[in-house]
Amino acid sequence: MTVIGALIAGAVIGVLIDAPAIMAVLGLVAGLAVWLWGQREVNENYRTLLENFRDASRLKVERSIGGLNVSSMHTFISSSGGSPMLIEPARAYSATHMLFGDTSVVINREYEYDMKERRTLQGGEQRELFYDQISNVKTDSYANFAELDITLSSGDRETIRSLNPSGLDDVKSDLQRRMRTARR
Repeated sequence: MTVIGALIAGAVIGVLIDAPAIMAVLGLVAGLAVWLWGQREVNENYRTLLENFRDASRLKVERSIGGLNVSSMHTFISSSGGSPMLIEPARAYSATHMLFGDTSVVINREYEYDMKERRTLQGGEQRELFYDQISNVKTDSYANFAELDITLSSGDRETIRSLNPSGLDDVKSDLQRRMRTARR
């Protein structure tokens, strides 16, 4: 929209000073310059916003958990929605926090981040899975993300998606170890 606005403004000023073609081209160049500057700023700074969202939502979850003896916690970020051309960040991000306790793991999906509005939204869900009710755990890696798939003995499935697949294998191993311990 900036490029079009600058083009129109240049054309209008050009008509007023009797040089519409020159001013339209100058407006187009100015609009493109502003757009490219904005694109660079967004691409260079969105990771900081995403890290702040991850840390703040993690802290909120840690404070809200009552009665669970947490031995470890893992946070995974996933994205949804596309982005405009040449813009790296997605429109929205979700945080999934996994809190490991003595007998269960709590999966918290209460927080999302709207990148365009730069605000955190709350309203997801939290679910507790007991280790002795988990029948299978597997990971799958794709081009831009990875998934941890937890299958319960009831047939229900819980899928956790992450942009950074490195921690999913550790969580899978930890879950499998806790499943074996719970069944002894």
